[in-house]
Amino acid sequence: MKHLIKKLLREGLLNEKYELVAYHDDVDLSEFDIDEYEAADEAEKIAKDGGVTILRDKELNGLLIDTNNNRVIGAIWFGNDNEKFSFDIAIDSGYQNMGLSHKLIKTAIDEFNYRKDMYGDDFKMEVDVINPKLAKILANKYGFYKVADISQDRILMSLDESMDKV
Repeated sequence: MKHLIKKLLREGLLNEKYELVAYHDDVDLSEFDIDEYEAADEAEKIAKDGGVTILRDKELNGLLIDTNNNRVIGAIWFGNDNEKFSFDIAIDSGYQNMGLSHKLIKTAIDEFNYRKDMYGDDFKMEVDVINPKLAKILANKYGFYKVADISQDRILMSLDESMDKV
């Protein structure tokens, strides 16, 4: 029961205190008193500080904002070719282990499903995961599975579409 109460409190806080905002060419972040160019720079810094390398084929698509402090605390990037979809997420170290990755991962899965409708059933999701804890979350909560070990600290994962755990 205590676990359930913590979960409900966390979800309530996510809705009130943290907001995921779509990032695009004409995004207006003035309600948060944030400049869109500075926000993109801050997202890149959070990724770099977290050891996440954002490749050129990925575009910034969302910003996670702490609405109490009007600051960027995380971001999500999407990339795809005609065969594969991938995403990268990064969350400021001071905001990790709070369940915030759920919003970003859920958004990535929703975007993948949207793009899969355009590209067809052969369109797949592959994610290069550098965080072992995130790899476990992706597997246990979202149905991802390991495709390959890239290196000691990197795992290539894909979404198992037969599981609907979201």
